Amino acid sequence: MDTKPDLSHIQFIILPDFLLCLLIATKPSELFRFLGFCLYTYFNVRGMYFTTGDPLQDYSIGSAFGAQIFIAIYLLWLTSPIDEFRHERDTVPPRELPLWRRLYWAFTVCRNVRGVGWNYLVSNVPPRPKESRWAFMQSRLLRIAWYFVIVDLSETYMRLNPIIFASQGIYAGPSISSQGYLLRCANVIAYMARPYGLLTIQYLMLAVVTVGLGFCDPADWPDLFGNWEDSYTVRNFWGKTWHQTLRRFVTSIGRFFVRLFSFKKGTSGSSYTQLYVAFIVSGLMHCAGDAMVGWEYFGSSLPFFVLQALAITVEDGVIELYRRSGVRLPLKVTRWIGYLWVFVWFSFSCPIYIDWSLRADIGRTAVLPISLVQYVYHGLTPT
Repeated sequence: MDTKPDLSHIQFIILPDFLLCLLIATKPSELFRFLGFCLYTYFNVRGMYFTTGDPLQDYSIGSAFGAQIFIAIYLLWLTSPIDEFRHERDTVPPRELPLWRRLYWAFTVCRNVRGVGWNYLVSNVPPRPKESRWAFMQSRLLRIAWYFVIVDLSETYMRLNPIIFASQGIYAGPSISSQGYLLRCANVIAYMARPYGLLTIQYLMLAVVTVGLGFCDPADWPDLFGNWEDSYTVRNFWGKTWHQTLRRFVTSIGRFFVRLFSFKKGTSGSSYTQLYVAFIVSGLMHCAGDAMVGWEYFGSSLPFFVLQALAITVEDGVIELYRRSGVRLPLKVTRWIGYLWVFVWFSFSCPIYIDWSLRADIGRTAVLPISLVQYVYHGLTPT
């Protein structure tokens, strides 16, 4: 039985956010910035000792705590937002704004993780929408319905497969890979489709509300995920198709280590230092989610992310050998070989991430309030 106290959103989310915004907006001396950073880090780490009552939410919020620490490192020590960042609608330098407006400006810096509309826009963000306000809202509401179905199908499959939704004690032995390769693939797709769908639904709902109320323009809300057609390499999957919400700080931290090791820009040393630092930082960020679920799970997420960097390294080597071989296959053939490689890679690497998650009861509970798919299924299935 979980004896951890309930998480206070005011104490561990709202107040720390205000502190970080204050540090960005005022840019105090290094001493006060360091003290503020230590206090901010303390609140984020301390929050991992509390619970929401649901392991999936704990993992998500814990990972967010980890991300916030790395974001603070980036914003407080690797750049100077108030001097270097500008939004396309800024009319005066942020230093000239009154404090309350600087705080709001700093809040948007913290929350606009991809830099849409800012001069720090990260790479590979999908094109900005050009629809009218009402056309944007209508299309996004339809997408919300579509992703609702995706999540519903995922949860229905998981409920119908006892190895996924068995109790923790029953599940202690078998892996999601134990049902054969075809069901292993189905299990991976079902489990991973849910966070993909949920993240998209949450993003689209926020987009519809803010655009509908006039707080934002449609152009402020490019798609969260990129094009699946780009996923013919593991590098492309993570760098183009998957969301780029971590790219801002993992790239900056990677470049810091490149400078630390004195690698020249464009060299293999620079490229692979940034690659491995990015996935290690991402893994450590998710380890904060491990810790919030239970400190006995701390570190469970890291192997999956480190393996992605290793896969990309091998992938780069194979691509280079192909280029040097002189053999030239039709583009469509190489793309389909790439899609097959990516599919097989994730069918083998994802269970490393999923198995421990299920042992920790992450993702066993339904997240949708109703299930239309299960209603239809039970209506068509004889009792």
